Amino acid sequence: MINMIKDKTKCKIVVGQNGLVWVKGNEDMEQLTREIIHLIEAEAHTSGLTNKIKNKLYLAIDGELPPEEVEETEEEFVLEKPKLQNFKEELEQEEKEAEENAAEEEKEKKEKPDIGEVIEEFKRKNKSKDGSLSYGDNSNNSFILNNK
Repeated sequence: MINMIKDKTKCKIVVGQNGLVWVKGNEDMEQLTREIIHLIEAEAHTSGLTNKIKNKLYLAIDGELPPEEVEETEEEFVLEKPKLQNFKEELEQEEKEAEENAAEEEKEKKEKPDIGEVIEEFKRKNKSKDGSLSYGDNSNNSFILNNK
């Protein structure tokens, strides 16, 4: 409520911990603020006091009541019955994709040579007289594997 009074009267208002209220602003607005504070003091126990103070401020400063605040009515939220879905097609599609993936993986396994077999074949083809393995590709790059 103090902020509402500050905003409407453009006065500086400080409320001390001891209950004293300091008001600084236009002389007319200081007087209005004093009246409003005394009204709050006298009617602190009544309901609807904030609206009463708001109306008094608007009438004194603007000469008219504040515009009515229209409460936004919430749209009624109606729960709908869940619709049954046919998951059979989705399930069949997923199974088909899984089978295709498994077939592709099996095909890749068959196409890739076994590393053990490749090494043994390399050993047979490139064994030299001294018992070491060597490989050359005519590009001045050669590799020697010492297998002793």
